[in-house]
Amino acid sequence: MGPQFVLECVGCGDDGIYDIRKGIFACPKRQDRAEHVPRKRMEADGDARRALGAEILERWAGRPPFQAPRDSFRIFAPLLGSRQLVSEAVFDAMLDEMDRRLNALEGQGFRVTPADRRPALEKELGWSAPLIVKDETGNIAGSHKGRHLMGTLLYLEALRRGGFRRGGAERGRHGGPERAPRHRGAEPGFHDKPELAIYSCGNAALAAAAVARAGGYRLHAFVPETIAPPVAAMLRERDAVMETIPRSETGGGDPCYLAFHQALTRKGWLPFACSGTDNWSNIEGGQTLGWEMALQARDMGVTLDCLVIQVGGGALARAVWEAMEMLEDIGLLQQPPQMFACQPAGGFPFARAWFLVLAEIAARNGLALDFAYDRNAEPAEQLAALQSFLKTGAASIRRARQFAMRHFSEDAVQSAMAHARRHRNLYMWPWDGPAPESIAHGILDDETYDWYHIMAGLLRTGGAAVVVSEAQLAEAQRLGREKTGIPVSATGSAGLAGLMQLADAGDIPRNAAAGLFFTGVER
Repeated sequence: MGPQFVLECVGCGDDGIYDIRKGIFACPKRQDRAEHVPRKRMEADGDARRALGAEILERWAGRPPFQAPRDSFRIFAPLLGSRQLVSEAVFDAMLDEMDRRLNALEGQGFRVTPADRRPALEKELGWSAPLIVKDETGNIAGSHKGRHLMGTLLYLEALRRGGFRRGGAERGRHGGPERAPRHRGAEPGFHDKPELAIYSCGNAALAAAAVARAGGYRLHAFVPETIAPPVAAMLRERDAVMETIPRSETGGGDPCYLAFHQALTRKGWLPFACSGTDNWSNIEGGQTLGWEMALQARDMGVTLDCLVIQVGGGALARAVWEAMEMLEDIGLLQQPPQMFACQPAGGFPFARAWFLVLAEIAARNGLALDFAYDRNAEPAEQLAALQSFLKTGAASIRRARQFAMRHFSEDAVQSAMAHARRHRNLYMWPWDGPAPESIAHGILDDETYDWYHIMAGLLRTGGAAVVVSEAQLAEAQRLGREKTGIPVSATGSAGLAGLMQLADAGDIPRNAAAGLFFTGVER
């Protein structure tokens, strides 16, 4: 038997193992303060893992019998939980149908997107090693977001076509069976197609609308009332139902996200969103980006030393990190690249959480890290002080990072991570500073919902989270567009801003093979 996948909640451990066939999207025990995030786990012995790695390489190379179009979801089908629910013939038929509809409605399907060295950018930055940029601006709806939601669409369709009923142990949460909408007298479940919901300020909603329409699902998009008129028009063109939500203050969480959650519990709509806490299946859709990037680098003869990824809600960085872990697990990577995350100065909840976990590790192991974040003090002052310390305290932070990397698998680090899992509210809470603003507005989430897994990736590889200024974001977008010819937005090029700052600080040497994701087109 080939590899099998189960869902495992990091906050529940052995008490949180779920069968993928149950149609669970979020952990059913998500009511307490612990970090409840389902993650797909492979169950296979060493031989099966190596065989899976060999099959992926054959599929990637397009060798017989895998001479299919460069369809990312077809190439990586054996790594998807949705493929486990149906036969190969049914899965291929699903992909064919969705591909036809996406081509008819959007003019394209999900193909492998380009990842290339950018010599002009390398020269401008004084980079002496390969700098590989993966370009998602030409993807469906102009960003990587559709990859995530295609993973969820395939999961929904596999459940429906495989005859599985949604809900199981998750009754009453995220659309349990008794809440599923009834159409034409059908029983609740996947005999019909339930309503979907997403929260977003733009790119994610557009991508979700495109993918949902191709699958024949109705999507409700919870968007801010300040949504850009062109984006609103594109959502209407894709038949999305817009639910516009006002914002009055910070500290209580993203009002679009809160309204989205109310719809899940009160109306039984399903989470078609880019957040692994609400919808694990979007993460494996996003993993296709990481798998492609690693294998494209391999084809160039490049071993990536590091990746710098822009972080808002965190689904992209988490998906890429877990993709690298899986490639390591099946023998296609010797070790994952060093992971770095960046956020704008206008809102950096992940950078704050990463530092707080690092400070917990330092305190438990007698390391000097001379900044104590006081959550009871005035938030704006504490955030400004932390932002300053991330620069002035760079040496002590670097020592703590190196300690965490060396001792990652030991109790010295794992005990602090366990504390973070049990007490999420001490590390990750809604942005409580001034109203978040940035030219990189697509990564201004009030919370980094997938923070825990990204944090684990940074700790394991010795990476860091950095806060970048508006000037740095603007310069990165200018250079990104000028030196690559890619029409990237400030959100999409934010990873380049992080790379530039990390290089200037000496955290990434300019002879390191680095990878970036340009993930949003300028509109």
